[in-house]
Amino acid sequence: KRKHGTIEHVNAAHGTKFASIDKIEPPRRVDSNGKQFLARCNDWMEAKEGIIQEFTTRCIKMLRDLGIKSPMYVNTPTLEAPANVMLQHVAEMDPTNGSGRVLAGEDFYPKTLEAVFFQDAKIALPVEMLDAQLPYMPITWEFQGGHYQEPLGVNDAQMLPRIALAHGIKAFSFYMLVGGRNPPMPADLVKRYKHPFDHYGTYANVIGPGGKIDPSGRTYDFGAAIGENGQKSDRFLIYQRFFAFCANNTPELLSMSKVHDDIAYFHYQPYERVKLQTVPLGFVLNYHNMIRPEIGSPFFQFLTCLNGLHYQPKMVELSLATIEELARHKVAFGFFTSYMDGPTLNKLVDYVKGGGTLVMLFEIPTMDEVMAPFDAMSSIVPTSIEAKITDQPITALDHVIDSADFALAFKDIPNNSEVIATLPDGRICAYAADVGKGKVVHLGFAPPPEKEGRAFVQALLANLKVPPPKSSTSLPGLLAIQQQSPAGERLAAICNLWKRDEVANVVLEEAARTEAFKIEVNQVKIIGRTCLFWHVNKRLADGVIIALATTEITSTKKDNGQLVVNGFNFKNASGQLWIQSATKPKKCSHKFTYGGDKIIRIAHDYPTEIQVELPTTAVVFKFKALDVPRD
Repeated sequence: KRKHGTIEHVNAAHGTKFASIDKIEPPRRVDSNGKQFLARCNDWMEAKEGIIQEFTTRCIKMLRDLGIKSPMYVNTPTLEAPANVMLQHVAEMDPTNGSGRVLAGEDFYPKTLEAVFFQDAKIALPVEMLDAQLPYMPITWEFQGGHYQEPLGVNDAQMLPRIALAHGIKAFSFYMLVGGRNPPMPADLVKRYKHPFDHYGTYANVIGPGGKIDPSGRTYDFGAAIGENGQKSDRFLIYQRFFAFCANNTPELLSMSKVHDDIAYFHYQPYERVKLQTVPLGFVLNYHNMIRPEIGSPFFQFLTCLNGLHYQPKMVELSLATIEELARHKVAFGFFTSYMDGPTLNKLVDYVKGGGTLVMLFEIPTMDEVMAPFDAMSSIVPTSIEAKITDQPITALDHVIDSADFALAFKDIPNNSEVIATLPDGRICAYAADVGKGKVVHLGFAPPPEKEGRAFVQALLANLKVPPPKSSTSLPGLLAIQQQSPAGERLAAICNLWKRDEVANVVLEEAARTEAFKIEVNQVKIIGRTCLFWHVNKRLADGVIIALATTEITSTKKDNGQLVVNGFNFKNASGQLWIQSATKPKKCSHKFTYGGDKIIRIAHDYPTEIQVELPTTAVVFKFKALDVPRD
């Protein structure tokens, strides 16, 4: 009723014949009126989002009426509809300025990180979405610190929070850090509810102390850092070090933002409302898994290729962004079906005509959200789909792709378009068309997240003059993710997802061109299944600036007139310490090089103690070598 107003408008949008608003029934899968049925299902899902928002509003009002004045937060188990964090944020409004006041966040249960396909995408994607959809820093009110039935390895426990921090999470609440034990259920309730186990919790067969399964379900240990008996688990020191790092760098972390690359991901939240297969309704593809991190999802495959090439795209929420915000990004990509609401489509057209390059995967929208004809985009790119082809190789920018799930053969492509990809019979499945001052690149296939797919994506980005990634390593499965403060200091999370140690080259760059804006480190050993933060442009004291430390610094203090810097890496890692200095050091305990860039470069092992006498002060670096956590 809020959206359509009258029953006549509802029936026109849905192709239904309800007599009144209160007679409307939920859509059922046996209903059949083609694409309009999807519009009806999407409306119903949108209404569910509103119902959840109203419930949150009532809960907050109840607490306010009881005198509770603290900020309110909402924890969603997912970012998929109907868990719309944008609506949850405005479930309570600030009467002084009309802005939302609820702090909405998401559960983060990535469980594990693997080096081949997903890498860190299961963390990067939701953090980017929170950042795009909310006006404040991304937060998680339930971050995996344990699990009720699946053991969380110590390597993942060490890596997961650091990677989340690097992607932009600014507030954590861990689950579980302290274990406990559920009280037994009273006998009368056991008899009444006939539970197969005897506690107040939810699950039977849960992880208890020592990783053993408790069939009664009474334990609430879950592999916590401090277990139900007060014991310290193998992840106690891991989390203690992480919290110490956050405490030592709180001002910097709060002021920092992620270093993104020169490409954006235009995300459209209403597509997440699709929960049923859409091919039976007359659509070319099934759109019910638009962004799910599943290897079989064609939408996710393009993101996985970018991830494998070390790109960090900036996510932009199309339903919120203004044309001015879209125009900040010269190149963007997005996944599109045949419909989109009119105002958003108009923004996309203005973005392209104004000079933006839009990579559109799959379809050109020709309808609005109620499936009525809307030609804002199709009037300038009149392409239609001739056929969906499977089991055919694709030749794309001199690369042969033979493992794509499908390809859409296009017809009626704009005149003078550049052909990007063809099928064996010559039909076109990808092209680029100039539109106004900008360009539309239309891809009718998803490059597979393998070597051939990544090679095509890399060639496509080069064709579009997208610069190389600012944070990269020379090997897949080795991550480099940067956060940067307004003053230029950077923290780079360096993570090796492989079980084996790797020797690689690392490039750390940023667009602001501050001091030491581009760091290139060659042949550095990164220990398997570990993650830690390197420091770039870190000011330790007046006249003491670290251009690069491949060491996670834990403390800096004055001691007997010297500056003492403590930190750690893992055993067998190779280290680099670069110090900015106007002159050569007066003394140095290690071999060093010093060139025209005014940087002292010291290669070292772990553990080590490095003594350097700079023009302004003497500095002692004490770097430990920690045992590597092992599952």
